[in-house]
Amino acid sequence: MPPRHHHTPSEESDERSRRRFRYHMRRAARECRNAARTGRFDQRRVRRHLRRAARAQFHETYKPLRFKDAVTLAEAAIHQPLRLVGIYGGATIRKRLLDLGLNPGSEIRIIKRGHHGPVIVAVKVDSRLAIGRRMADNIFVMPIPQSAPAAGDR
Repeated sequence: MPPRHHHTPSEESDERSRRRFRYHMRRAARECRNAARTGRFDQRRVRRHLRRAARAQFHETYKPLRFKDAVTLAEAAIHQPLRLVGIYGGATIRKRLLDLGLNPGSEIRIIKRGHHGPVIVAVKVDSRLAIGRRMADNIFVMPIPQSAPAAGDR
C-alpha cells in the first residue's frame, strides 16, 4: 500500500477555501442557468452564493496576513506554551471563545490534536477545552519562548 500524503494544516485550510469558492461559484452559475431556462430568477439565491464565494476567497487570501508571525491553533506544536494573539471571525465566535476563557493574551497549551476531530486545549492548570477543527483554524497563537534556567537555580 503506498504511503498517504499528509498536507500541513495550512495547505488543508487553503484547499478547503478554494473548494468552497468553486462550489459557490458553480451554484451561482447554476441558479442563473435555471433562471434562463424557467424564466424565474431568484436574485436572493444568486447573491447568497456569490457572497459566500467572495467570503471564501477573502478567507483564503487575507487570513494569513492578519496576524503576522502567528500560527493557527490547529498548526501549533503540542505541549508547548502558547499565547493567544487573536481570533479571526465574527462576533459570535469571539463571544463564545471569550465565554470559554480564551481571551487574547491568555496562555494556553495544546494537550491533544489528531488529524480529525477536536483540538484539546488546557486553558489553566485544571481546565480543558475541546475546540472544533474549523474553530481552531480561526484562533491565532504564538509560542512563548522558554527561558533558560538562571545560573543560581541549578
